[in-house]
Amino acid sequence: QTLMEVLPSNFTSRIDVTKTFLPESDGGSIGGTTNLLTASGFNHPDGVLSLQAKGGLSIMDSRYGGNKPAGEASAKWGARFGESRQFAFLGTASYWRRHVHVPQIETGGSLNWYNADGTRNSAPYGGNGFAVPTERRWYNYDNDRNRTGLTARLDWQPEGMFSGHVATFYFKQHERSDRATQNAQVQAAGTVSGQTPTSGTLSNVLQYVEMGRLRWDRDLYGVNGELKAQISPTLLADLRASVSRATVSNPQTWELRLERYHADLHARQPWADRRPGALHQLLPPRRGDELRAAGDRPTVQPAPQP
Repeated sequence: QTLMEVLPSNFTSRIDVTKTFLPESDGGSIGGTTNLLTASGFNHPDGVLSLQAKGGLSIMDSRYGGNKPAGEASAKWGARFGESRQFAFLGTASYWRRHVHVPQIETGGSLNWYNADGTRNSAPYGGNGFAVPTERRWYNYDNDRNRTGLTARLDWQPEGMFSGHVATFYFKQHERSDRATQNAQVQAAGTVSGQTPTSGTLSNVLQYVEMGRLRWDRDLYGVNGELKAQISPTLLADLRASVSRATVSNPQTWELRLERYHADLHARQPWADRRPGALHQLLPPRRGDELRAAGDRPTVQPAPQP
């Protein structure tokens, strides 16, 4: 099994999708099949050479890493040879890359309600009726993904009843994703004072900064062949063989800095506001940001920019 995103499109002649189970289908394909038919040198003019390239930018705010490159390039070359041009070769190469930052904000999975004296109220919508998110998470994914593909196919189509081909392929995808997280969690013992529908002061918040480094390497390679014999206009004998292998490597490392603050944290925007700073004045996480304590109130000290 492999992900379809590992495969480029320039090595195929067509893609057949079958949604029902047929007598000739593989035993493990009861839900349908997707058959990628590789292109042949006989499908193209002799000496064909095709080069394509495109590029661009993933436009992002400078706070989240700025603009990042994106692009792809592909090449295809084919030739026929032999005394009667009975052999045809077709080779393809491709490269694709995308680099993006994906910032997002989440308010957590539940809400707290508080009484007029600032203590927790266990009943939903109880107390003063002002909902407070249990946590606020800031994420920023720095995602860099690239894919390389190489294929080669040799076809044999002499005069007569026999024909065949042999093909080989290698596809590799590498992905580097760094996830910066800042999370502020309201503790069960915390109280709130001076609460209004749009502001308040929390007494006990646990806050941490985390950096996750996620890596993926996916490889797919193999070889296949086919020999056909057209015995009659209505009878075809077909012999096929193939061997392939897919590998996945996914190492992950996590760095965590945890700090508990008993100091007051002020909400200066509505609790339901999804913009940064709704729970307290923290900037969305960026690579290199470092959380520091200034007096008894946490702030974010951005790292010096190059």
